[in-house]
Amino acid sequence: MVWVFAGSLSLPVAAQGVLLYRYVNAEGVKVIHHTIPPEYAQNGYEVLNSQGDVVEVVQPSLTDTELAALQQKRELEAWDKDLLKRYSTVADVKAAKRRRLGEINTNIAILRGNILNLDSQIAREQRRAADSERQGIQVPESILINIKNFRGEKAAAERQIEERRDEYRQAEDKFDKDIDRFTFILERREQARTSY
Repeated sequence: MVWVFAGSLSLPVAAQGVLLYRYVNAEGVKVIHHTIPPEYAQNGYEVLNSQGDVVEVVQPSLTDTELAALQQKRELEAWDKDLLKRYSTVADVKAAKRRRLGEINTNIAILRGNILNLDSQIAREQRRAADSERQGIQVPESILINIKNFRGEKAAAERQIEERRDEYRQAEDKFDKDIDRFTFILERREQARTSY
């Protein structure tokens, strides 16, 4: 009874039609089978019904080169979209570049001013230390701590200036690329417009 029941469950599946796979094997021969080996699945295949009709086509997997090209295409499309959203003309991009580089230069100028101030504070503390030594007394610990702290702050400000200079170079390079790309986009649009 159980076997009959189990057999009757499989009848509707057979009535619907068994799906087959058509793929090309390593010898270049088309094979039709009820399963497809994994090593052939990545090359693409067709799914057939019991009448031999193609019900689905599975495309081959992309190669590493094709995947890299697709990724590059998507990145360019995203870049183009971003540029077109932010700018109307090449002059807009150049103005944004000037503003950004100006901001970085202002930041560098502030840091340089801080360094000059720290140099003055260091010199003042060193004079105080020298005065103590000339009087034959031990330099107060607070003066030594101040000198150490001011030198640490100066070193940190100098590092920040180097970071801002790197940021300047990176921003300049990025905006130059944006200008070149935006110019290309506008030229491509103009060519498309005039070709109609």
